[in-house]
Amino acid sequence: MSLYVVSARPSFTDMVKAALKIGEVPTFSTPASLLKHILGRSRSKWELILLNLDSAPDAPHFIDFVKSSAPLSGVQIVAIGTEEQILALGASTLAVLDSMLIAPCSAIEIAATVAQLQERREARLNDPPA
Repeated sequence: MSLYVVSARPSFTDMVKAALKIGEVPTFSTPASLLKHILGRSRSKWELILLNLDSAPDAPHFIDFVKSSAPLSGVQIVAIGTEEQILALGASTLAVLDSMLIAPCSAIEIAATVAQLQERREARLNDPPA
């Protein structure tokens, strides 16, 4: 799994590291810097972005781009923001998100969301084709 955080707040990144019990996580201050990184390297089988909406004023465009781009469409995105920030994404963007958390959220909520997404992914991989 490749995990990325988009946040300009170091405290948010520290909470993610504590929640997932990991030492380091690639953190990007803007969605554009993350896209440059992802598109410029070989890809992992499972990629997850924790998107702090405080740091992403262009979040709807970023999410829609990732989800509609063939090379990136499999990247999972969890949006984390206030109820107002989440609602401001709009119905079409909310429909393509893999998950969302209302801020402020706890490390336990982040860990549970990541675990749930991992379980869903494994279940899809283990389902026989129809």
